[in-house]
Amino acid sequence: MIESLYIKNFLSFKEEQEISFIASNKEKGQDPEMSEFWYKEVSSNKKLLKLLFFVGENGAGKTNVLKAINYIREVAIRQKTDRRDNFQYCPFKLDDTSCNSPSEIKLTYYIDSDCYSYNIVVGADCIISEELKKVAGRSTSRVFLRTTDNETGAVSISFGTACDLQKATQKELVNSTISSCSVLASFWSLNIESKVLSQNYEYFRDRISLVHNSKEKTLADKLYEYKDDARMRKLVLQLLKDLTTNIVDYEVIESVISFLDDPNIQNEPSFKELMLKRYPEGKIFHRILRFAHSTSHGQYQLDVDEESLGTIDIIRLMIVVYDIIISKKASFIDEVERGIHTKALQFIIKAFLLLSNESQIIVTTHDLKLLDMSFMRRDSVRKVVKNNDGVSIIELINQNLLHRNSSLMNRVFADVLSEMPDLFKDDDLLSIYKDILNKEE
Repeated sequence: MIESLYIKNFLSFKEEQEISFIASNKEKGQDPEMSEFWYKEVSSNKKLLKLLFFVGENGAGKTNVLKAINYIREVAIRQKTDRRDNFQYCPFKLDDTSCNSPSEIKLTYYIDSDCYSYNIVVGADCIISEELKKVAGRSTSRVFLRTTDNETGAVSISFGTACDLQKATQKELVNSTISSCSVLASFWSLNIESKVLSQNYEYFRDRISLVHNSKEKTLADKLYEYKDDARMRKLVLQLLKDLTTNIVDYEVIESVISFLDDPNIQNEPSFKELMLKRYPEGKIFHRILRFAHSTSHGQYQLDVDEESLGTIDIIRLMIVVYDIIISKKASFIDEVERGIHTKALQFIIKAFLLLSNESQIIVTTHDLKLLDMSFMRRDSVRKVVKNNDGVSIIELINQNLLHRNSSLMNRVFADVLSEMPDLFKDDDLLSIYKDILNKEE
C-alpha cells in the first residue's frame, strides 16, 4: 500500500508537492461504524487510507497526479536494450528554467509489513539518480543508490546494508545497467538472486496499475477472461440485482477464425505480416455477450449493444474493483463517475471499502455529490488548483472551516467554484461569442 507520493517538476507540478495517504486519527466521519473500513493499519500508530478523491476544475492537474504514479512505475519496470532509448521527459514547461531541469518523483509504500521508499530523478537524456531505501520508523537503511554521469552516461551503483545481493553479482548488475534503464529493471533481466529487489520490482509490476478507458478490450472480452471465476460472476449479478436491473444472467459466446490457411492471405505476404502483428496467434477471436432479463412474461435475451451504456459502465467498474481487491493493488481511475449514476457509484465505493483489505483506489472526479456520502471521511479528499502561471497545487480540505455536521460536498463545491470566474454574472458575456460567430473571415 502507498503511504506517500512526492512530485517535483513533473508536468503541471512545478513546485514540490507531497500527497499523504495516512489517515487522520481525529477524523471519524459521520458514520463511525464505517470509519475503520476506510483504512488499513500498517503499524501501531499508522493507518493508510484505502480511498482518495482528487477534485478540482477542468485542467487543474488532477490527472497528472495519476500520471506521476504511473510514470515512476514505468521507470521502475521498463527494460531497455538500446542506450539511445530514453524515457519520456516530462518537466514543467511554462518557464525558462524548469523545462531544462530534472523531474523528481518519490513513492513510499508497504510490501506486507516492510516499508520502502523509491526515488527517481529523470533528465532529458538519462535517469540521473535512483534510490531504494528500507524505512523503519524514523530510521532508514539503503538498498542501493545509482547515479549517472550526464556527459558519459556511465552508471555508478552503491549498495547499502538492506541489500541482499551477493558481492559477486553486484558487479554484474552495475555492468548491465545503462543510463536509460532502472536498476530494478536491469536486475529483473538478469539471472541473479535478491529477495529485496525481486519484491520491489514485482510490487511496481503487479501491485500498481492505471485504469485506462481502453476500447481495445470489449466487455465481452473482459468477462470471458473471468469465465471460470464463479466469484466474479456472482458479484456482477448481485450488483446488477441490487441496482434494480432485471438482469439475472449473462453468457459470452466465442467463435474463432484461423486466417493462416486462408489462400487469399497466403498470397499476400505483406497483408499476412500485418495480420500477424495484430493477431500473433494467427487467430481472430470474436466474442458475443448476451444478458438474460427476467420479466413477468418470462426470460428474454438482449445483446450487449441493446443494453444501456450506464449498465455496461457499471459492470466494467465492478470488474476493475474486483481485480483491485483480489490482486491487492493500488489503482488509479480518472473520472471515475464516467457514465455511472451517483447512487450506483456510491454503492460500489462502499462495497470496495467493506471488501478490500490491502487495496487502494485513487480517483479523480467532477461528481462532487460523491462527497455527500453518509460514510464519507473528510481526510480522503484532495483539492487540485492551478495558479495563473499554470502551476498545479494540491491542497487538503481545511477541516477548521467544517463543522462536524456541515456538508463536505457544499464546502468543496464552494471552494472549486471560488477558483472559477462567475460566467453568468455578466448578461452580455455571450454577445462576445455571438460577435465571433457573426464575424466574416
